[in-house]
Amino acid sequence: MTKTLTLLSTLLISFSFSSMINASEIVEVYFSEHLNKHMERISKVDQHRDKAARKYLEDLAIDDCDSIWSSACFFADAEEYTVPSLITKMMLKGIEEANPQGFDGRIVLEVDQLFIELFPLAKINSFNTRMGGTVKQFDNQGNLVAERKVWTLLDFNRIGGNARVSPIAGQFVAEALEKVFPKHEATNKMFL
Repeated sequence: MTKTLTLLSTLLISFSFSSMINASEIVEVYFSEHLNKHMERISKVDQHRDKAARKYLEDLAIDDCDSIWSSACFFADAEEYTVPSLITKMMLKGIEEANPQGFDGRIVLEVDQLFIELFPLAKINSFNTRMGGTVKQFDNQGNLVAERKVWTLLDFNRIGGNARVSPIAGQFVAEALEKVFPKHEATNKMFL
């Protein structure tokens, strides 16, 4: 079955480290045709849920970006939040952690499955929260170095955690990083 994948994110991103990273040169995130067709709506719904989660974190006085991949660490304004840009930024941060001296290659994430428990969009609503796809690593010449399947089922059930994209995205990215960088133990950083 042929999948049409559409490139959804080419962003110029700056993290707390000093150099600017051109995301489109390092990370590409693609979604299956089915997910891509509904991605704008998925992102909009999850943006609303993200705003509520930010309020929850604020009420608990949690703002530790080192222990939680909170969207606030990546998006100062919740209105800028989208699922593709979140996954891209998570992956870039993970690559930086795995390769503090710099990464000379490209990572491509292809997301085939995304199901969220209690999500108000029937196309991805499910009895549990899970995400699956493929991670590909290319060298600086464009040669495929590794290709691995990634599949994860959300392994925790905190308030609202199973009903949003961001926790499963964090877990998916951590698993993808460990497939690409097997010597690196990716921190399974997720939203509350």
